[in-house]
Amino acid sequence: MHYKAQEVKGIKAAEVRETLLEYIDAVQPNCGGEVVTEKLKKAILARSADISETMRWFLVQERLIADKNKDYRIHDMIEYLRQVDRHVKKGKIAI
Repeated sequence: MHYKAQEVKGIKAAEVRETLLEYIDAVQPNCGGEVVTEKLKKAILARSADISETMRWFLVQERLIADKNKDYRIHDMIEYLRQVDRHVKKGKIAI
C-alpha cells in the first residue's frame, strides 16, 4: 500500500485503532445530520472497518479534508485499518 504520510508506515494496527478512536471522539463525525461516532467506534472495535458503510463514508470525507490540508495521516490510518480488517474472518458485523 502506498502511504502519502510516511509516519503511518510503521504503526501497528492496535495503535492505529487507538488513534482513530481518539480522533473520532474529538471530531464527532456527522453524516447527513446524524452523528456517527458510535457507529465508527463499533466498526473499529469489531474489526469490521473494511465492510462498514459508515467507515467508507468517513474515509471519503477524510480524503477530502486531506486533499485540502495536505495532511494524510488520518486517511492513511483508515486505509491501513481497512486493509488489516479485510483479512479478519468473515461473519463480522457491518456497522
